[in-house]
Amino acid sequence: MEGRIGIEHRNDGYHLCGPLELLDATRFERLVVGARDLPPDDAARLYRAALAQWRGNVPFAGVTNRLVDPAAWRLIGMRDQVVIALIDCGLA
Repeated sequence: MEGRIGIEHRNDGYHLCGPLELLDATRFERLVVGARDLPPDDAARLYRAALAQWRGNVPFAGVTNRLVDPAAWRLIGMRDQVVIALIDCGLA
């Protein structure tokens, strides 16, 4: 299933299968991490690209469980930090 993300049903529930790089959440996190130590103009470019990965207000919309909920809140917190960092880049 290379190049695609799929969902498999197993005895213990559903599992995502495929390269994690295809997930917008993974791309978002990698862009944020990559931007942290860059000069403001370069960081701003990556922060904008990271924010462009967002669709809607919350990640994993419509999916709630004990594994997804903490990840969703962590991503929301990261998004808020990215907005602040982007503003700081513009002030630098």
